[in-house]
Amino acid sequence: MSKPDKILYDYDFVTNRDKETAEEVINQIEKLKNLPLDIALEKIKIDFKIKEIRKIPVNEGLFYNFFKDEKLGASVQGYNRKKDKEGNDYTVPFITFGADREYLDDMIKRLITKIKNIILTENK
Repeated sequence: MSKPDKILYDYDFVTNRDKETAEEVINQIEKLKNLPLDIALEKIKIDFKIKEIRKIPVNEGLFYNFFKDEKLGASVQGYNRKKDKEGNDYTVPFITFGADREYLDDMIKRLITKIKNIILTENK
């Protein structure tokens, strides 16, 4: 059984929201006009959620597990886009944090102790 043809957009019934979306796409194209077409189209597809990119969660991984109990004042500033081994795009959070130097010195001491305890536990 074949799939029914996709219904074409009905240009006789354009809403104000449709017009705003079209204007945004036009603005995007104007901003991206110096890029190769495939790159510009890819960005528009991602921005409009036509193509989803996997996001690596902040609360997973080695860094988070070691520093989750610290008071670092961490915040996500954006995402770095990368490719996996198969060439699929994904994003990794760009995290900034701040603390005074004395707190950071104490945190490193706690980290060293934590790592020593892990090594001792593994060598038993």
